[in-house]
Amino acid sequence: MLQSERHEQILHLLAASKFLKVKDLEQRFNISRSTAIRDIEELANAGLADRTYGGIKRADSVLPKHFTCELYSRALNSATYDAKEQIAAAAVARLDPGSTLFVDGGTTTQQLCHHLTEIDFHIITNSLSIACFFAENSSNEVLLTGGLLHRRGRIMIGPHAQSMVESIHADWFIASSGGIDEQGLTNTDLLTVEIERKMIEQSSQVMILADHTKFGRKTLTYFVNFDAVDILITNRQPRDSIVEAIGQGGTELVVV
Repeated sequence: MLQSERHEQILHLLAASKFLKVKDLEQRFNISRSTAIRDIEELANAGLADRTYGGIKRADSVLPKHFTCELYSRALNSATYDAKEQIAAAAVARLDPGSTLFVDGGTTTQQLCHHLTEIDFHIITNSLSIACFFAENSSNEVLLTGGLLHRRGRIMIGPHAQSMVESIHADWFIASSGGIDEQGLTNTDLLTVEIERKMIEQSSQVMILADHTKFGRKTLTYFVNFDAVDILITNRQPRDSIVEAIGQGGTELVVV
């Protein structure tokens, strides 16, 4: 089937059902996940339909257009998409409405965002992508830290960002991690570690969201030890030596 024919059929299906999941397209047209996501993006970019969480919906919906900051285009393409979705849902269940949250940049924390839109939270982030998502999809109060733009990660860094964070207190710092081993949590970029450490200092509690692929990995530099982490949420039990280190640090391990 030609792509144009498939697009036409997708639009006919949306006329009847209003919303289709990515998996619906995969099964209906016998295509790969990446092809289904590409179809969704092309129809959305053409203004014929709207991208939404997990799929595509009719363009005549009264809901706002989502994800024009390419936030979910990256998350949907992730091999660990389903795991991150489960982790994100479990994380929000631990948060009290009205809380002030430092939300660090990263694909896992990006996955968290749509779970936060329907609840009243005060969001402080160093991520342009996350700030843009909330600007388009939520009425929650959002504060973007100032500073120097780290272009690769779309993260605000440097002394100005740190100075702003120092003037704020948050109930939670929420972040992902590049790697987790028996010694603690690591990150892949030295430029982002300083702002992360500063947000940890200014938060009452720390929550780490990490899918199973992060365990046993050691990336460039450590940014926090287990004794500073209150909750670590993952989708699979890590190896025994890491579980023991987590317990010794007093961190609550949640496996969803």
